[in-house]
Amino acid sequence: MSNFEEIYRTYSEDVYRFSRWLCGDPIEAEDIVSETFVRLWGSRDDLQVATLKAYLLTIARIVYVSRRRRSQRYEPLSDSPH
Repeated sequence: MSNFEEIYRTYSEDVYRFSRWLCGDPIEAEDIVSETFVRLWGSRDDLQVATLKAYLLTIARIVYVSRRRRSQRYEPLSDSPH
């Protein structure tokens, strides 16, 4: 992988804007960006610079969908009997 810091500087704003567009919440978007770059850091794949932005946005979308699914499992129960 090329210089991680350079990749972060180059693409973090794009990933943030995309994440913010997906979720609408700036704090959640920051969390998605963080998790996206953590997953990139742990990736063993050989990355191609020409596809890196698309790869990062795909990771961000997967993180967002995973967070949505996880949060749906923990919705509060209603107090009504039916």
